[in-house]
Amino acid sequence: MSWWNRPKKPDAELEEFRAIMTVPTHFEDGFSLSSLLGTLFLALVMVPGALPSIFTGLRIGMGIAWMTLIAAELVGVKNGYGLGYMIMAARDFARNDLLVAGIVVIGLVGFLVDWLIRLAERRLLRWR
Repeated sequence: MSWWNRPKKPDAELEEFRAIMTVPTHFEDGFSLSSLLGTLFLALVMVPGALPSIFTGLRIGMGIAWMTLIAAELVGVKNGYGLGYMIMAARDFARNDLLVAGIVVIGLVGFLVDWLIRLAERRLLRWR
């Protein structure tokens, strides 16, 4: 099996794994001095230490998901519904105003989703 045929892990999952592996060791060292249980170690040390990277993976994953959704909608235009249909119909009928409006809506929705994730990150990670 060649390298491009192997199953690939989603970027968000890889980023979460990398986040757990890159929690600063001084977090773990400080925890080892206390006598908390393993579940509390996970909840109080590993998850807060990994959250910045998890949010990065979430932003990357949402960006890829949004691009995939738009590509699928533009390729599978058949029913007459959706933004992809509007853009393709505007292209066919030379309605450049609708075409540009559809592209702007795609960009604004992508920006809004990324902004909401960054807002949640700022609210949840005030300690950074």
